[in-house]
Amino acid sequence: MTAAIRAREGPRLRAWHHGDDLRAISLADLFFEATQLIQAYCACIDGDRLEEWPDFFTFDGCYELVTRENAERNLPATAMHCEGAGMMRDRVISLRHANVYARQYYRHLVTDLLVGECTESSVSVESNYLVTRTLAVEGDAVLFSAGRATDTLALTDQGLRFRKRRVVADNDRIHTLLVLPI
Repeated sequence: MTAAIRAREGPRLRAWHHGDDLRAISLADLFFEATQLIQAYCACIDGDRLEEWPDFFTFDGCYELVTRENAERNLPATAMHCEGAGMMRDRVISLRHANVYARQYYRHLVTDLLVGECTESSVSVESNYLVTRTLAVEGDAVLFSAGRATDTLALTDQGLRFRKRRVVADNDRIHTLLVLPI
């Protein structure tokens, strides 16, 4: 099954069977599985399948988007913060039914994925990202955000899922049209 097909189908069951200990999995397999999760996550957002977005997280997962300046200064202000699947689902419902914004499309590019510390049940991963945004009314793609994501991935029955995804945008200011997660 190709990654594109897998991305359209959403998160999938893990392809490897090494019990319930991530330390027993080779670095190459961890890299592959983490890459597949992140690419499927981006395809979900880029494909406007936001109702699937919370499924990429553990039930108690956390998503936050912060500027680099705030991250470096340990300031608590975030541009977006969701704790738990319920809050993420509420965000999607709000985007679909309450918020008014211009139709827009994201396109993610992810590079330099690094697998970090690995424990029995979680692994840390970092990657760079670049997101372009196209407003439907204008039609021109523009650089919307660039930065780094630091993730804690947890082993679940469905494979790896985000326990925490922290997106640190290099932009000092977050554009006012930030409505979708990055």
